Amino acid sequence: SIMAQKIAASLMYIGLSNQDRVSLTSFSTELGEFKPPAKGKKLYVPLLNYLLKMKPEGETGFNTSLNQFTNTCKTPGLAIIISDLLDPAGITEGLTTLKYGRFDVHIIHILDNSEITPTKKGYFILQDIETMENKPMTITQNILDNYQKNIQHLIRETNLFCRKNKISYNLYDTSTPFEDFLLSY
Repeated sequence: SIMAQKIAASLMYIGLSNQDRVSLTSFSTELGEFKPPAKGKKLYVPLLNYLLKMKPEGETGFNTSLNQFTNTCKTPGLAIIISDLLDPAGITEGLTTLKYGRFDVHIIHILDNSEITPTKKGYFILQDIETMENKPMTITQNILDNYQKNIQHLIRETNLFCRKNKISYNLYDTSTPFEDFLLSY
């Protein structure tokens, strides 16, 4: 998403400005092209161009991708994961692998406000952005209530897992201005 790209671009700039080594990759069912750790402000434009070419597509393999990242990036450091965390297989295995790999793990959990508190009812044809499958559905208040319980449960359980495992967890509701989120982070 555009917000994920803005956050990643900002954090890359901060890291490169501080002469920190920065690496970058995307993931879907597996790890995307891996840009190995490097430092220097001159890398910002090439990394930014790579970042801007990333498109959210395909299914998510959160655990597989983080396992691949841990095996690929042999120098432990700060690992910032920017994701909606919506993987039916869960996320705990991949995060645990990163922690065992001695990474300092930070999660930025991005959800659109309409994903956190949906309000639209009626007949819709919903499209899964990962599988591109269309599914006709009548959304009632009962479905909205159950969905909201499930999404709040996901947020609570993820936050609890992260606290237990010394992982920084930050929820970014896209209704919050980008600058306010970035400053508080």
